[in-house]
Amino acid sequence: MKISTFLSKLFRIPFHPILFGIYPVLALYYFNREETLFFSIWRALTFSLAISVLLYILARIFFKKWEKAALAASLVVLLFFTYGHVYNMIENISVGGVILGRHRYFLPFWFGLLVLIMVLIKTERFNTQGVTNTLNTIALTLIVVVLVQMVWFSLNAQMIKLPKSSTNEQLEGSSTFQNNPDVYYIILDSYGRQDVLKDIYNLDNSDFIHQLESIGFIIPECTQSNYSDTMFSLSSSLNMEYLDGLGFSVDAPVKITVTDLLPHIKKSEVRHIFEQMGYATITFKSVYPYLDITDSTYFYNYFEHAGGAGEIETLSFYYLFLRTTAIRPLMEYAESRQNLEKNLPGNLSNWIPSANLLSSRNFRQYQQNGYLLASLEKIPDLPGKKFVYAHLFITHQPFVFTPKGDFRGSVIDDDQGYRDQILFADKRIIEIVRKIIINSKEPPVIVIQGDHSYPHSKARVKILNAYYFPNDGNKKLYPEITPVNTFRLIFDTYFGGNYELLKDVSFYSEDKSPTEFIPLPTSCIRGY
Repeated sequence: MKISTFLSKLFRIPFHPILFGIYPVLALYYFNREETLFFSIWRALTFSLAISVLLYILARIFFKKWEKAALAASLVVLLFFTYGHVYNMIENISVGGVILGRHRYFLPFWFGLLVLIMVLIKTERFNTQGVTNTLNTIALTLIVVVLVQMVWFSLNAQMIKLPKSSTNEQLEGSSTFQNNPDVYYIILDSYGRQDVLKDIYNLDNSDFIHQLESIGFIIPECTQSNYSDTMFSLSSSLNMEYLDGLGFSVDAPVKITVTDLLPHIKKSEVRHIFEQMGYATITFKSVYPYLDITDSTYFYNYFEHAGGAGEIETLSFYYLFLRTTAIRPLMEYAESRQNLEKNLPGNLSNWIPSANLLSSRNFRQYQQNGYLLASLEKIPDLPGKKFVYAHLFITHQPFVFTPKGDFRGSVIDDDQGYRDQILFADKRIIEIVRKIIINSKEPPVIVIQGDHSYPHSKARVKILNAYYFPNDGNKKLYPEITPVNTFRLIFDTYFGGNYELLKDVSFYSEDKSPTEFIPLPTSCIRGY
């Protein structure tokens, strides 16, 4: 049989409903390719295929003929899986003072459109000749295009050059200590400066600040982050350079992707220097898998030991996918309740995938965060010299902690949730640093730092920045220090380095234009 004849017969088989069910999952993954892992899509893909097959079977029962059933199933699949995307586009549109982006308006319209399509297809005069071949071609083309894009992205990601590492000529090999200290770089993601917490969130964390100071920490009152975005901020601090010093053009708006920056975080200059000096590198699992440094000497991940590695990523992608579907109104109804299960009418929670999904995902994050904190305080027990890079998400969404450290049964990412995380983090971090200092053979160097603050405003650069520099090392600290100079100062003070401190500058950028950097002046808690 000739290939053309085989393809001609194949394309007469109406398989397009199945492909239209697969495509939304692959497209969503590709759109979020820099922030998720491919293995995370399996649950969403299984759900999508199950829905598509079920709708196809029901359509076949209702329409009797395969061509009409396939057409109807494909249209229903497309309406079902595009509801959330279309809703996002009209969410802020109003007509005559009526906001269209409300489920009570949009859902009946979407359902009415579905009924109208079904009625039209049901009529005897509706001609399906040629429809199967056309829809098969369209569906297959969509799948092939997104797969090619995924492969192309993967190949480009593998071709990205790692940052060039120095030969440590700026380190003379001497040290203030006879034995080099362990160094802890603790990032509390989104932890704001004292004045930000008080003025914007009505939260007084002065007791936390005073306790840090009583331990020996210095908290520079004019400190800010260098950038208002996590990837920019950490790429800068972990390489002791601004973005232009890392080879990125910032003179005009340019696109700097997560993929571009990842090598500067995973294979940073700071990590390279410590490993050259014989230090073990210790890292922690992130909320975002693309930030994980899994090839460090010790990589802490709760689910690696609990037999469920990757489950958070799978649940998170599944949750994101469901919000693009017609299930979204039920999800938002469930999430608006204080208890995701008890407040749903009847036994609705058993068949709304998100009712238990969101709670499960957040509880797993709660388990993960608790495990990482417990692991952090045990680091001094590990042998040898250690560089600890602990990027913690205990003050970042999802807000899973009560102020006492219990699991928040209803996880709402609002200002109150943020305040609860800060209150818990303050108490827990004090306990941890005390244990680290007491149990360390040599006085350790500890930096507790926010990568940025929480508000989406210019106050986002105002961060917590606390330094424990033992043996009079704190004499070199100054009020305006920013993270780009953190490790320059550490290497100079404790490892005989000869690094020149850079000018302390902060840049703010909007989410919609992340590389349009706005320089901000230094501000202080007093007189800002």
